[in-house]
Amino acid sequence: MKLIEGGSGIPPEPDWSAVFPGRAKSIAADRANATRYWHDAIGDLRAIEKLSVVNGHALQRLVIAYILYDRAAVEVIREGPIVPAPRTKTPMHSPWATAMRDASRMANAIEAELTLSPRRRASGGKVSRRSRKSSPADQYLKSVPTENNDDEK
Repeated sequence: MKLIEGGSGIPPEPDWSAVFPGRAKSIAADRANATRYWHDAIGDLRAIEKLSVVNGHALQRLVIAYILYDRAAVEVIREGPIVPAPRTKTPMHSPWATAMRDASRMANAIEAELTLSPRRRASGGKVSRRSRKSSPADQYLKSVPTENNDDEK
């Protein structure tokens, strides 16, 4: 038997099917991308020792900003940044280009807040991990090696 330490400070991954409801193929792709973005951000924060459970909601907002950017970018590529106005047909900026720009600004702000961008990494403090104090119960629950078990090798 081995002692199991407390949580590792990793925020739980959101239920992307609740965040992005629906059954369309594009929604399923958004969920898959969200999972990938989530794990990438978690890995980056862990590598720079700035991962904490309290960052969970900010990470969720970051992933949503990435997905919104991706969706808007697809439409801008398809239609172009300048589109005809619905009624007058005069050229106007695409609403998707505006959404893409706003999502980019949101993502940049959240990345700066989480110190994910390389330029800002030095400005954020590292998350300190508290060491767990041992208690008498830990000694009581400690495994005792015998002939039949090989817990401690």
